[in-house]
Amino acid sequence: MTHFILTIITAALMGCTTPEDSLALATPVEVDHYQEMMDFIGPDLQMGRTLEHTLRSSSYQKSSRHLTKYSIRIFFNNSRDARTRSEEIMNQFKELYPDVPVVRSYVNPYFKVSVGSFRTKSEALRFMEKIQNLYPSVYLVKENF
Repeated sequence: MTHFILTIITAALMGCTTPEDSLALATPVEVDHYQEMMDFIGPDLQMGRTLEHTLRSSSYQKSSRHLTKYSIRIFFNNSRDARTRSEEIMNQFKELYPDVPVVRSYVNPYFKVSVGSFRTKSEALRFMEKIQNLYPSVYLVKENF
């Protein structure tokens, strides 16, 4: 809980003006109830409406907390040579885009190669347009953690 409080205070000091700004800085922690947190902080802390709204928001409730990430699937296949092809495609992509993360996985019976780790769908779509000529069967993948 101390980490959560320090994150919120840091967000306020850094000039976060919207709940979304504050939420972007925060990391998921175990916070069960707003009142429990306020009791821990104590009555001496003065906070603005934005900070109070962030603390009260359902984004910090255990039941609704998740992180969304977008990646682009450049290979998805279960043919006989899928293992070899997925390795080749992964290596080729690493050479062309060394700064973009690449993940090769196997979920029976498919080999998959996903690239990128984007916070927003629009970022992912822009990158997907950039690589679509090289990898014509690309598609967007949304993952919740």
